Amino acid sequence: MAAIIDNNGTTLASLGNSAYLTDDVVSPTDDKWALLYKGKLPVAVNIVKGGVPHGQLIMVGDISNLRSQLLLTILTAFAVAFFVALLGVLASRPLQLRISKPLAQLTQAMQELRTSRDYSVNLADDNSEDETGVLTKTFNGMMQDIRFRDQSLQKLAYNDPLTGLPNRLSFQRSVTDW
Repeated sequence: MAAIIDNNGTTLASLGNSAYLTDDVVSPTDDKWALLYKGKLPVAVNIVKGGVPHGQLIMVGDISNLRSQLLLTILTAFAVAFFVALLGVLASRPLQLRISKPLAQLTQAMQELRTSRDYSVNLADDNSEDETGVLTKTFNGMMQDIRFRDQSLQKLAYNDPLTGLPNRLSFQRSVTDW
């Protein structure tokens, strides 16, 4: 609906259906969410000639279709965002396990090593070049270094370093083992 009104409030011309409920029209005092639940939007423009106002051009547009499209767009955006978030959560679980499983194995091996002092432990090497693969390789390398050190200390304790022959401690040990 469109209407031209003079300064006295008299309608000079109108076009379209002018019957509408005032509760369905967005007014300047309404909050910003009124566009979502009201169906008509009025627009008033002053008609000015030579700096003197002569009246107003008032148009009332039906925005119910626009409102429906806006609500559908908002619901679609929320649905897509929910689906993407759900997909992200589902995709993150295998990635989390891929990272946390080797770290949990490494932690468990270190705790067992601390209590048992069994340095023959090695973790399964997954041959990956990421951080967990490097940690696993480093842990296995440390265990190999500790085993080599223990073997060297054992050899030094029971053999003469110059000749490599069994020493007195080795002899005493072999006698007490009988």
